[in-house]
Amino acid sequence: MRDNQVVLNWILEQKMDETIEFIERDTLNEYITTKDFLAVIFYKEEDPDTPRILRHMELIDDEASEYGIHIVKMSDRLMAKKYGYRDPPGITYFRKG
Repeated sequence: MRDNQVVLNWILEQKMDETIEFIERDTLNEYITTKDFLAVIFYKEEDPDTPRILRHMELIDDEASEYGIHIVKMSDRLMAKKYGYRDPPGITYFRKG
């Protein structure tokens, strides 16, 4: 019974976590093909504006979810460059792959 409670608490904690999901390349490629609506925030960890930008995006994450838009973030510069951001931050929207 104790293990079940630990798992339940972890699930509830994840559900209540209001941070935008950080993803890697493989997950991005998977999400692009499986999510109907996907917004990807590309950012640089060392950019002093990053915390402020991500905080603002967190404010709209719940509302976006209500419309079926999955918002994720990644700091992979090669992927950012692939989608047109030589100097992140930037956001790209994918619709039905």
